[in-house]
Amino acid sequence: MLDYVFKKADLKKIIDESSDSQDEVLVRLQFGPGKDGIFPARVIARCQDAKETSELLGQEISGCPRPPGCG
Repeated sequence: MLDYVFKKADLKKIIDESSDSQDEVLVRLQFGPGKDGIFPARVIARCQDAKETSELLGQEISGCPRPPGCG
């Protein structure tokens, strides 16, 4: 199992500052090429309109793996 965490204040802020049309929170894991059995991952969260399927540019926050968790 993979656990990724977001700082609560950052997640609440991105939700509170999103427009009313952005009714979903997208969480995306992006894995990079790895070696020696290690695959680096980037996790982000952003708000988006449920009907929008294209790539959106805008505010997003990064999460971090646990352990060690966000510093």
